[in-house]
Amino acid sequence: MHIHMRLQQHRLRLRLAGHGLILGVLLGMAAPAFAASEGEYCGYLGYSWSAACDTDLRCDIRWSLGFLGQVGVCSAEDTAATCGGLQGAGCAEDQFCDFALEASCGAADRTGTCTEIPEICTLESRPVCGCDDKPYASPCDAHSHGIAVASEGACAPSSPCKIAGCSGELCVAQDDSGISPCIFRPEYACYRAATCEQQSDGGCGWTQTPELTQCLEKERAVEPEQPAELDAGSSTPEDGDVGIGEPRGPL
Repeated sequence: MHIHMRLQQHRLRLRLAGHGLILGVLLGMAAPAFAASEGEYCGYLGYSWSAACDTDLRCDIRWSLGFLGQVGVCSAEDTAATCGGLQGAGCAEDQFCDFALEASCGAADRTGTCTEIPEICTLESRPVCGCDDKPYASPCDAHSHGIAVASEGACAPSSPCKIAGCSGELCVAQDDSGISPCIFRPEYACYRAATCEQQSDGGCGWTQTPELTQCLEKERAVEPEQPAELDAGSSTPEDGDVGIGEPRGPL
């Protein structure tokens, strides 16, 4: 019932916007702009209505009607909540965390702004790639799904690298088999929080960070006398078992 009423309201707004545009064209003049206070509607509908927010207020667009116009609500500049960041702050149910393009979807603990999820989008074709690595027809299309825009244009191809190896210790190209001896070493656990990606030389590898370097140095300093070897498909070490075609011993 609630959804049906909302759809009826949207249809009414579109109808009014269309009538306003036609009326404005027939009259050959634009209606004067009104001043809007906090909480009041702002924007424009064709030539028939327009309203600008008072000083120190901004117009948060709620409905985008393409060439017919757009309508929002005037709100104070400092009312937008901050989201993302180190604490991973979230937004209200009807909002999403919108990041600026330079914020790289919140990478490196960058923050975004809680923004209203648009309810109507035009058929504008302006492809963007969302922060979920999926393509969208326009920024509004991405925002209507609660997704911020990562970049303009089509999404980049998926990573050319993948994590492989019996213990997930290898970072190799997608076409690499990635087979390694099933020998577990404590240092392999360090790679669980590491990033496997294409490096500056074009090859695939683990991106070196202070945390990864410190973890590897710590684990390698306590190297066991004899690493436990697991036969492929086995969950426990067995005497005499070796890795896939590889002799027992350090890598």
